[in-house]
Amino acid sequence: MKAKFRGLNKQGEWIYGMPTYDYKYIFNSEQTDSPDNYEVDPKTVTQFTGLYDKDDKEIYEGNILSNEINCKGVVRFCRGMFLVDMIYDENVLSNDNDTATFRLISVASVTLNIGNKFQNPELLEQ
Repeated sequence: MKAKFRGLNKQGEWIYGMPTYDYKYIFNSEQTDSPDNYEVDPKTVTQFTGLYDKDDKEIYEGNILSNEINCKGVVRFCRGMFLVDMIYDENVLSNDNDTATFRLISVASVTLNIGNKFQNPELLEQ
């Protein structure tokens, strides 16, 4: 599988393809507009995990996932693998720890991709 990335441009639209070394631009052979349309916010450039949620939506780093008991988590890349840090409220988890980290591959097919941390940070508020 060829690596696939995305980043938000100045208009708030996702641009898909391969980033430059400094993550300021993303190029895709299917995009034929002016190079200005390829400029993205480097902080929003994230990689496709190769996995899909239960509705067949692509999952990228920075996506916010929700499971069947309405716990939410953010996808991140760490030590060569994609992880999701699930956030639980005190009604769901009975011990002192309110988060749990899972390998994304183990939870992707049973979660919903409900947004991302760049455009929907309010989804992570408890």
